[in-house]
Amino acid sequence: MKFEIEDVTVYFPYDNIYPEQYSYMVELKRALDARGHCLLEMPTGTGKTIALLSLITSYVLAKPQSPLKLIYCTRTVHEMEKTLAELKKLHDYQVQRLGPAARILAVGLSSRKNLCVNPRVLSAENRDSVDAGCRKLTASWVRALAERNPSVPTCEFFEDYERAGSGAVLPPGVYTLQDLRAFGKQKGWCPYFLARHMVQFANVVVYSYQYLLDPKVAGIISKEMQRECVVVFDEAHNIDNVCIEALSVCVRRQTLEGATRNLHRMEQEIDRFKATDESRLRAEYQRLVEGLALRGDLRVNDTWLANPALPDDILKEAVPGNIRRADFFLRVLRRFVQYLKGRLETENVEKESPVTFVASVANQAGIDQKTLKFCYDRLHSLMLTLEITDTDEFLHIQTYVILQHLWGHMPVDFLL
Repeated sequence: MKFEIEDVTVYFPYDNIYPEQYSYMVELKRALDARGHCLLEMPTGTGKTIALLSLITSYVLAKPQSPLKLIYCTRTVHEMEKTLAELKKLHDYQVQRLGPAARILAVGLSSRKNLCVNPRVLSAENRDSVDAGCRKLTASWVRALAERNPSVPTCEFFEDYERAGSGAVLPPGVYTLQDLRAFGKQKGWCPYFLARHMVQFANVVVYSYQYLLDPKVAGIISKEMQRECVVVFDEAHNIDNVCIEALSVCVRRQTLEGATRNLHRMEQEIDRFKATDESRLRAEYQRLVEGLALRGDLRVNDTWLANPALPDDILKEAVPGNIRRADFFLRVLRRFVQYLKGRLETENVEKESPVTFVASVANQAGIDQKTLKFCYDRLHSLMLTLEITDTDEFLHIQTYVILQHLWGHMPVDFLL
């Protein structure tokens, strides 16, 4: 059905509409007109998703002079797929009524585990292992080695995607995760990297909360999004838990043991590079003297996780001298792990303010607040230099540098 809400013609793909849906659309349109925020609530089963999608897409069609991108955030992959299925039905109806002028590009984006079509990578047991399996086949240094030695395995889907260059695009339409996988198999292209490339051009992007709220993920996935976007959080009462989880760190004895193994492995890799290619370590040292702002120069297949909190101005600072050299940096990490090991050997429950904790780290481990700030990006830089692809094996030490980083960003004023 088609009806008017003030100056917007709304295209709704069903023959009947609930009064609650109409009221919902009216309030939503007013929020869009005001370019403000809106908190709307409807009972379960009253069709809020299709009402929201109908109003926003119709609003954009009515105002082509100021195109808006819709970013729709869901809590689960199942909810993402349901939203895209509703949008596909709506899009078909709008194209039927308006013709090609109504065509849009809508993309669902999820993890490699949900989009990968390479059987060798998908055989891994969990998401982190799938991510690591992908990097083992697509990292730039792996591909460079494969050019010299054809026996080195790479991902044929990623290679074909790269060879397609600017021709690797999605035609207009609404793409669920299943659609992306099917399209990738048909073209021989990697659906994951194709979807990541297309989100910046899509009219509608549907993905999970973490892609926008978790700074470690958002800094990689969502940094290219235009500022003029309509952002929708479905089931928004979950936002606080997602934000808390994104910047929370849980440390156990097993984490300490795993971090110690990770440091030993990196120490071995550093010794190997000193013996075979010390110039890489020297080049990294020089770059760290100049600053950490390298992420814009990384190929998309080499990116790891974005910094959880580091501002752009700090990225341009020189890294503290005590962690520029790779072996010195590992010594700092060992002291921090040893410090936390001692803290965990208590039988009493202890509650401590962030300020006191940071002061304790400085006094007992000899690690100041500025050093803590840079540890996350310093580890990322070192893993790239050492050409480590099995990042799932290094989750323990990653946990510790995230903790260091968060403590390092406590406001300096609090320390006074």
